Amino acid sequence: MRKIALVTGLALALLFVLPACGKPPASKLVCGVQTAPTDGVWTGFDAELAALLAEKLDLQIEYVQVQPSGGPRALAEGTIDCFFGGAMDELACVPLHSHQCAVIQTVRAADFALYADFAGKKAAVAEGRDGWRAPGENAAGAAAGEEGEVVQLNSQLTALAALQRGTVDFAVVDEPLARELCGQGRYSDLIIADLEVGLPVYAVCFGNGSEMFGKANAILKELQRDGAVRQLVGKYGM
Repeated sequence: MRKIALVTGLALALLFVLPACGKPPASKLVCGVQTAPTDGVWTGFDAELAALLAEKLDLQIEYVQVQPSGGPRALAEGTIDCFFGGAMDELACVPLHSHQCAVIQTVRAADFALYADFAGKKAAVAEGRDGWRAPGENAAGAAAGEEGEVVQLNSQLTALAALQRGTVDFAVVDEPLARELCGQGRYSDLIIADLEVGLPVYAVCFGNGSEMFGKANAILKELQRDGAVRQLVGKYGM
């Protein structure tokens, strides 16, 4: 009888121990963002939006700097849970913000008037922001074509400076910035080409099959509806 009781006790103990051997619930949200911290502080549109998402998920946040080209790989390897930046076809993404792009050229090249005129040329964009025409498609690349080249620089202003130096043939930047700067002051030699290049998309991306995607999707949509995303857009001039 004592032996049976001992076996029964062990069996009951295993019933309580075995579930604990499964995958523990997540305690933090590891977010891939494009900007590096300043003096150890993570700031910027990506970082603030990530912090809002983590707070709503009731998770601690951890930041990892990831460039757009490295987003899919970091998600596949599991080094991040989500990536903040351009939407990508192969990932589960939540589109959040669209903004019109403008193709910029110099006055010296004002005869560039048609899309075909940019084919085979060299374009400059700011990595991870400018030129996102639709998920997985780059407006600058579409204008330059297969024979052209697109160089990614660290900011939109750097892209405009490259155009002024003549190291590229045209640049693609946010339309509000283009209308503010082109033809004014130090940018008096730049003009906006009358071309429709579509709406770039900003999105938060997760790996396909991500357990977090469903809940995160609902939270991010709510942040859109209550104006939180719009406030960040205004704050950072996106």
